[in-house]
Amino acid sequence: MRVLISWSEKSENYERALRGTETAVYDKNTDWQKISGVLFTGGADIAPSRYGEKMYDKDLEIDENRDATEFEIAEKAFSLHLPILGICRGCQLINVFLGGSLFQHIEGHSKVNGKDSLHKVEILEKTRLFGIVNEKNLEVNSAHHQAIKSTGKGLRVSARAMDGTIEGIESSEYPFLGVQWHPERLDNEKSTKIFSAFVIACSKMDIDH
Repeated sequence: MRVLISWSEKSENYERALRGTETAVYDKNTDWQKISGVLFTGGADIAPSRYGEKMYDKDLEIDENRDATEFEIAEKAFSLHLPILGICRGCQLINVFLGGSLFQHIEGHSKVNGKDSLHKVEILEKTRLFGIVNEKNLEVNSAHHQAIKSTGKGLRVSARAMDGTIEGIESSEYPFLGVQWHPERLDNEKSTKIFSAFVIACSKMDIDH
């Protein structure tokens, strides 16, 4: 079993969170026959043109090459029905890939003095995320200034911050889970459960194939 990490930036944080699972960082020579799941990582802002908007926030940090590459990865992963975990940007990217949109800027969720901010989220019952963490409220870390505006095709909200910001999305038809926070930077049981559930889903792919 091998998990594909979508981008090399800070990939060691995600490798550590996957706790010994074999990983590979995507490149154009990736052998998809050996991939059991894909983890889309945090990072730069997604170009508004990807969701049909003009850029009105001049402070956006956009990497169009990364957008194009990760959209290609998403298309391949969905075509193979591979389990997907999206974290922060990764959560937003899958939402946009499936036709959703983003708020280009929100207040109150970005880093403070270079450190993740902390806030509570409500996990919605009868969602896959609730089944994983088995908790209605979590304290999570936050390091983003964009957020999901409208959900993509086939997606449902699984978590919200107290101000209403969408913090989690998932699909009832596809093995995808996305969270807006950074569980790879939280050393606690609930964060471990998110990665463990993803690894289990990936391992089932090996059994099925």
